[in-house]
Amino acid sequence: MSPSIPESDRGLEAFGALLEAEYGRPFAEWRDSAQWSERESLQISRALGLLLKEPIADVMERSLEDIAASETGARRRWLLDDAKIGGTEWEASWQWQLLADIDNAAKAAGGGMMTPSDPRLYLLSIRYSQDFFAILAGHCQEFLCDRPGFAQDADSAAVAERLSHIPGLATASATFLAGLLFMIGKLGQKAFCAWCEERASAKDDDAW
Repeated sequence: MSPSIPESDRGLEAFGALLEAEYGRPFAEWRDSAQWSERESLQISRALGLLLKEPIADVMERSLEDIAASETGARRRWLLDDAKIGGTEWEASWQWQLLADIDNAAKAAGGGMMTPSDPRLYLLSIRYSQDFFAILAGHCQEFLCDRPGFAQDADSAAVAERLSHIPGLATASATFLAGLLFMIGKLGQKAFCAWCEERASAKDDDAW
């Protein structure tokens, strides 16, 4: 079920606040830009990935030198925390469910044994090789970009309805869904899918 309009508005406000906290720029700069640079798209990608890793990450401020060296200009670093990964609190989160569904979809696509996913084991296979948006990008490719008619959807309501049918997204937070819709809306469906294809094969780096 897609979020209501008030939920979407609050979600976008919260997503904008995350962008401002991470990059020190007013949200309006992304919202009002006619066309994002590759760096701006990467900043949005990274923010979506941060929301996915939020329950199991520690947030640390970067030094000025690290900020200058970061590909995205990020002010903070989000490091996976083994204690949080081993704990039980995040098992009730939407992030746990989404990671489980991403893992299950990957197993199905690869013809693997369909055992119930354990997101903790899944993390072991991705934490040192891919950023969190990269795994989401592959999931969107399969359940959004590769489905008939997505590129022709005329409005955000139709896109939001499609998102609600992607495994794991039905329970996602309004902030995450609003951020994803915002990215699709600004890039357009074709460019978003091209970006997902590019990022799905991306390796982790110090910017995340």
